[in-house]
Parts: sequence; structure tokens; C-alpha cells
Amino acid sequence: MKIFVYHTPEEIPNNRLPGCAVVIDVLRASSTIAAAINAGASAVQVFSDIEPLLEASETVEEDKRIRAGERGGRKVKACEFGNSPLAFTPENTEGRRLFLSTTNGTRCSESVRNASKVIMASLTNRQAVVNSLATKRPGTVWLVGSGWEGSYSLEDTVCAGAIIDGILAVGKTPLSKLAGNDEAIAAVSLFRQWQDQLLELLTSASHGQRLLKMRGKADVAYCSQLDVLDTLPIQKGLGIFVQRKPGVIEKTCEFLGRLVGRKPVNIPAVANPDVEAPAPEAKAEAKKPTTSKKAAAKVDEKAETPKAEAKPKGKDTPAPKVEAKPKAKGPAAKSLTAGAPKGAAPPKAKTEVKPKVEAKPQAKAEEQTFFSGS
Repeated sequence: MKIFVYHTPEEIPNNRLPGCAVVIDVLRASSTIAAAINAGASAVQVFSDIEPLLEASETVEEDKRIRAGERGGRKVKACEFGNSPLAFTPENTEGRRLFLSTTNGTRCSESVRNASKVIMASLTNRQAVVNSLATKRPGTVWLVGSGWEGSYSLEDTVCAGAIIDGILAVGKTPLSKLAGNDEAIAAVSLFRQWQDQLLELLTSASHGQRLLKMRGKADVAYCSQLDVLDTLPIQKGLGIFVQRKPGVIEKTCEFLGRLVGRKPVNIPAVANPDVEAPAPEAKAEAKKPTTSKKAAAKVDEKAETPKAEAKPKGKDTPAPKVEAKPKAKGPAAKSLTAGAPKGAAPPKAKTEVKPKVEAKPQAKAEEQTFFSGS
């Protein structure tokens, strides 16, 4: 995909057409069209002149139409509305067709209406435009600014830069390969410089200054917002723009995306029982130390058992004889210890000690040492 930026309709090539043309008139035609469709307009039909607009609107019932016209920033008397995006609300717009003619934006739209695909872009619906271009990836894209009566408009260029910057953010194509001309690179640079100060930029621009003098401060503030509408006006029939409806593949992807998006939503719902789940885990953890205590108690009992037996052993003398076992040497000691049952250990100690009378005083000495160290 190659993206070209043209500041005015006069700059576009006259010997070829792009795969997709994006019409930009931030102040205010494209912002108004996006707002009207977002408010529920059935369609927006654009005209470069007022007379054809009035003639076409007569073919539609009065309660099914809205006529909006602007020249030099001011409302045309023959129309009910001017070119303000704030004028269109669901109460006065839903289900109606808007017939619109403006000084610059509608003229720009007519200059590219024969392209395979034509969409309206503004700062307010920038992300919707980015998503469409990044998904469809037409071979050639023209971002065409409306300008002001044939001259350059700063706000249209910053919007073009915002669109390119958004595509760069979702794709892997570098700017050097995505940009079709130098104007595209300049537009991205302008947006990156001013992306956090768009209102200041628009109020500083010459057309913004014009609108401020005509009490259009609210319009300028509205049009400077970024990504506030999920609306994509797309041409369906020459000069007629409607809300783009996703195809089957996109609907499927959107449905799957919602399913994936629901997982985090369901997690808190399932998390309530999971929050209680730590209680049994805490019990289990509480049992573990209890079990370890019992085991420790058993170990202590086993450890205390020889101590309890040590007392009678001190009286009967066989106890020191048992400890004398490791001191027994020779093959006799090996034959006595190997293969003998454990229960027979005390008598074996006796047989070992009987031939050695000197083992008794040694056992007593050991016994004294044992009890003195305990």
C-alpha cells in the first residue's frame, strides 16, 4: 500500500485514480458528515452547488430530509442548517437524508468521486478510517485535503498525518515504504509534533481563526477531538455517503473479537466463587501444619521412647549393654548383628557383654556421659 497526500483537490493527478480516495475537511464538512451519520442520518448527499441540492431535495418528503448549506463559513438562507457538526442530533437527524453543500469539502468530494472507493475522514473518526485502510490495504491511497478556496489548510494536513501514523501503529510497514510522496512524510511529522495540542493547532490555523471570528469556537473545539466517533462514511453511489456496513468476514471477525472480549468480562463473574475458593485452600493449608504437628509429635514420641527406656536401662544394666553393641568387634559381633530380628536385640547385647566383664564399667561411664549431656 502506498499513501499519497494532496493538500488540495487541485493537486491530484488528472490521468489516474487511486484504489481509495480519502476526503478530508476537518473544518468542517467531513466532520459534519461523520457527525450526521453518527446521529442516525440514513445518508448524506453532497453537492458542489446549492441549486442542484435544492432540486434534489424536493424529490424527498419534507419530514425525511434535511438541507444544509454553507458559503464562506456561514449558513445559506435556503437551507435549514449550516455546516456545523454540533447541529445534527438524533432528534432532528435520525432516519433522514442530509443534503449538504459546503465551500470546500463537497467540492473536494466531487473531484475524486470516480475512484473505486471514497470515504470521508476527520480527526473525530480517524481510527475508523485507519481500521478500514489497514484491513483492506488498497494498493494506492490518496489523502486529499479540501483546503480553503484552493489554498493549503493546516488542519487537513495534520489529519492526513494522523491517519498515516495510525496505520504505522497497527502495521509493520515502515514510513519510507508506506509514503508515496514527501507530503505524506511531512504530514506525519506535523501530527507527531502537535498530536497532544490539536485544539491549539486548529485555533492557530487561518481557517480556525476565521471560524472564531464567526463565533465558531464550539465547532473548532469539537472538530479537534481525536477518535471520538466509530463512524465511517463511505460513498455508495456518486456523491452519496452512508455508514459503512462490515462484510461477512468482518462480521465474523467482529463476533469472534467480542467472544474473546467477553472472557475478561466473565472472569470476574466466575471469580466470585474463586474468591471463596481460597477458603478451602486456607483450610488445606491449615491442615498441613496440623499434620506436620502430628508428625512432629510422633517423631517426638519416638524420640521420647528411647529416653523413657533409658531410665530402666540405667537400673537393669542391659541398657548400657545395648549401647555397647557398636563397640563389639570381631566376627562374632558381625554374626550377631547380621540377619537377627530387631526384637532380639536386647538379648544379643547380653551375649556380647557376658564374655567381657570390663564392658560394664565402660557402659556406666557412657551412661553418665549420656545423661550429663541430655
